Amino acid sequence: NNDSNAARFVCADMCSRVVTCMRMYVERNRLSDLVCRVVVAITTNDTRQARFGAAGACEAIMDMIRRHMAHGKVIGECCKALYALAHDHEENAAKMDLAGVAPLLNRVLVKYAENPIMSAFCLNAIEAVAIDEKVSSSFATSGACDLIHIIFDRHREHVSLCEQVCKTVTRMISSVDSNANRFSTCRMENSVTDIFIRHISSASYIIAANHMIIMMCMKNAVSVSKFVQSGLCDLFPDIINQYVENKIVITCTFNVILSILVEEDQIHLAYTRGICERVSEAIEKNINDQSAADSGIQVITSLCQSSEECCHRLVELNICAKIVEAINLHITPSHIENDGYGMLSEICTLIELLSVTVSASKGDFGVYGIDQAMMDLLSEISDHPEVTALCFRIVAAVCKENGTNASAFGAGGICELLCEDMVRFNDDNEVSETCCNMAAQLLSQETNLNKLVSLQVAQLLINICKTHSDNSTICEIAFKCIMLIPSEKDSFLCDNGASEVLSTALDVMNRHSTEVSIVEVSLKLLCYLIAVDSNRKTIAKSIESGTSVVSEGTFRIAVKHTDSAEVW
Repeated sequence: NNDSNAARFVCADMCSRVVTCMRMYVERNRLSDLVCRVVVAITTNDTRQARFGAAGACEAIMDMIRRHMAHGKVIGECCKALYALAHDHEENAAKMDLAGVAPLLNRVLVKYAENPIMSAFCLNAIEAVAIDEKVSSSFATSGACDLIHIIFDRHREHVSLCEQVCKTVTRMISSVDSNANRFSTCRMENSVTDIFIRHISSASYIIAANHMIIMMCMKNAVSVSKFVQSGLCDLFPDIINQYVENKIVITCTFNVILSILVEEDQIHLAYTRGICERVSEAIEKNINDQSAADSGIQVITSLCQSSEECCHRLVELNICAKIVEAINLHITPSHIENDGYGMLSEICTLIELLSVTVSASKGDFGVYGIDQAMMDLLSEISDHPEVTALCFRIVAAVCKENGTNASAFGAGGICELLCEDMVRFNDDNEVSETCCNMAAQLLSQETNLNKLVSLQVAQLLINICKTHSDNSTICEIAFKCIMLIPSEKDSFLCDNGASEVLSTALDVMNRHSTEVSIVEVSLKLLCYLIAVDSNRKTIAKSIESGTSVVSEGTFRIAVKHTDSAEVW
């Protein structure tokens, strides 16, 4: 427990002297025991691991194991020393592999299979040494997977051993994908579920087992269905309920739910087994923890993507309030700077899903202050186009067919912010598209319509279309937005401005003449313009003078779509 003393011993060449001692007195049980304790005490960083490795400690300790196989106390200390030398140190692990560590530790497992404490020491060493792919393969090919499963089943009442088994299996699978199949062949999934039930009161075991389950599911698709068949899903509500305030257990359990329920298309279990209720409660209890909240949002998004029943149930459980709270707590400038906008993207997807599936959720979002949360975020993070696009998607989702939310956003200054960003991010595809989508929702509300007209939104929409004339999706949304503006309210849509709109519509229609959807919308925009008396006269004069391509151009494009009644 005194690192400065350990450093002094290393400087005094203690590492090579200890290894010399090992070799000179390899037959002495007591000295072998003490020497391994010295290795563990000194080896607290990778520099010291390297010093011991260079001095031959790895090979010397393995010789001690061979000489003292019958002395459990010595073997236990040797396993601890191997762990200390190989933990996160691939070079030492490789040295041990060359010296035959896999068959040697397998012999230890066989010899002490009836002793849970000794088995745990040995598995701990295997966990450290199996850091390297080659070493992990050596263990697997020498029969370690079957042996580990046998020990797991034999000592299922011994929680610390079961925890160590999970850690060792996780390491072996993370190093070599095919090991996942080897453990699955041993029916590890059934054992895990059975032992889960026995040790559900041990948080450390639940965490270790969850990590192993995630790794098995990630590397072997068959394991996913086997875990479902084993009844593991029935345990999720109890686990979440018991550890609802333990953010580490909750986070890894959420990840297991994602690995199993979503991958195996078993989302209906979330509704029928009460998982929605438990997840909602866990998010509420751990809302202040970013990692737990993020994992919870991911679980809810996956549930909602796969099940309308889950969408309705989660809205009933007041999930909208928790989502807004998560935005206020965790989507901050520092969070975006350090962790990116992955969590905001997940929240955006979730809000869009709920808004489409459960119309009442839009009202809930409004009640809990989604307008203020979004306006605060947009004002704080003004130089991130990706964040702006995500925020605008959220605004569009909650304002669609909801005048109350649209009015609240309008009162908060969203119209002015929209027009500013239409100029600032004019060349950004994603932001421009979301600007057009959001404008469409805001224009449906009278007060916002008048504001946007005064801010010359039609001109801004046309500017976006000019910049993104090769993007038919953006142009189609922008044209539809323009047609939401009564022409008598906006002088830009008459006379000179109309000519600009007209030429832009014709250009877009020519560029995408084979796409029936944009052709149809462009023709509707032409009809909208021509319906204005002054515009009609201007176009008629240009036709008479031979300078207009309206008649000839539209007909030439229309004949490409003889099978479309809408175009004709």
